[in-house]
Amino acid sequence: MTVALRDMQFDIRGRDRTQRAFDSATRRARTFHRETTMGGQAMGVMASQAKALGAARGMRSVISEASEMAKVADKVGVTTDELQRMQFGFGQAGVAVSDLERNLEQWSKRVSEAAFYGGKLADILEANNIPLRDVNGNMRSSVDLLRDYANLVKNAGSSQEQMTLATEGFGRSGSDMILALRDGAAGMEELMSRADEAGGVLENSLLRRAEELDDRFDKLSRTIELRAKVAILEFADES
Repeated sequence: MTVALRDMQFDIRGRDRTQRAFDSATRRARTFHRETTMGGQAMGVMASQAKALGAARGMRSVISEASEMAKVADKVGVTTDELQRMQFGFGQAGVAVSDLERNLEQWSKRVSEAAFYGGKLADILEANNIPLRDVNGNMRSSVDLLRDYANLVKNAGSSQEQMTLATEGFGRSGSDMILALRDGAAGMEELMSRADEAGGVLENSLLRRAEELDDRFDKLSRTIELRAKVAILEFADES
């Protein structure tokens, strides 16, 4: 602001010393001040609306992430607690979250196929006295079976045998699971317990609630976003 007024004073002295020039410069200064003030107000409002828009998007991100976690747990056949503990602990062992989810999905699919149709994985489990069903004939949980399988990986005679177990259990891209299972069921439990040591996990009830909120938030977030955009555009147009 000070620099602009100094320039105007120089303009008066150097080009035209008449009263009309002075009046013209004064009007320009006032116009400059008014536009600056109005621009500042508009920018303030736009910044406020942008902040509200960012907050809404941040809230939606948290809800969507929690909702997706619940959906993934159902998809791969584990509880939400188990999934979160494996995501954290296995991640520290070197298994990326996206790879873990894919591997768990493959594991769930393959043990189901082994139970109903047999095959190489079923033969491996039977040869090592790992039952697919409990005493009542029900399928054992995916994580319980994974603990037993971790012991097989640990006790494998060579890295090649470990690779074969990983391929049969998780598919061709499942070799990274060796990193999480190579110390057996005890090592697997130790990795999962690290999530509790680091602050715990989100309760299942909260994640299920997030699933409901996610759908409802679609409409709410769109309303917030549209109103914020309208406010920003209106102030930008008026400034």
